[in-house]
Amino acid sequence: MKNDDHILSIIEKDLENKLREYIDKRFEIEQKYIELSQIKKDVYKLKDQKTEWEDQHPDLADPQDDFYKTEAFKAFGIVEETGSDKGAVYLKKYKSEFSRILRKEFNKLDIKKKRELFKTGLLKVRFYLNYYKYAKNKKEGKDTELDKYVFKRSENFLYYLNIKFNDETMEKLKKIKETESENSKLSQDDRDYEIEELENYEDPEFDLSIDFTDDGNDEDSYD
Repeated sequence: MKNDDHILSIIEKDLENKLREYIDKRFEIEQKYIELSQIKKDVYKLKDQKTEWEDQHPDLADPQDDFYKTEAFKAFGIVEETGSDKGAVYLKKYKSEFSRILRKEFNKLDIKKKRELFKTGLLKVRFYLNYYKYAKNKKEGKDTELDKYVFKRSENFLYYLNIKFNDETMEKLKKIKETESENSKLSQDDRDYEIEELENYEDPEFDLSIDFTDDGNDEDSYD
């Protein structure tokens, strides 16, 4: 019995350590997500600036951009590509200017209004299992035509992890987000300043001629 208690203690300690390790890693992920989100925003902003600049100065457009105008690349929506030692990153353009995600206000509509809008043929519906009702049917021994399509959680999926950061951690993440945003703004300001300097730059005109003045004391002059 004493050994059993010791074994349980070891398991509980390891489980607690793993749970703490999980929340630590999740914090790192949240931090990286904030950084990654800001990088994505910067990429999109820079692409818009590049496109706007090229529209204003078509004679300065990069000839390489013609490569992305081929039918093959248009099919994939690729507009920019950059390689690194880790692989390649592609900037793609959405096929449509409209997002499939509806505004939050749509969810506030009543069922009658949603059905009315569905009849327009402009909406798609995703089906989800009403697992509370389905579990009740199975508990009562009822079979349905839906049985063969239902995914039953295996033993590996009986649990899921959920976290709640404390106020101190949330404040840290908030400051990280503010810092990333500020760093992005500083980079943008530096870039704008550099561009402005180049736009206002004028080549200095140097007078390379030599002005000789005869003051009568020229040693090489002769009477």
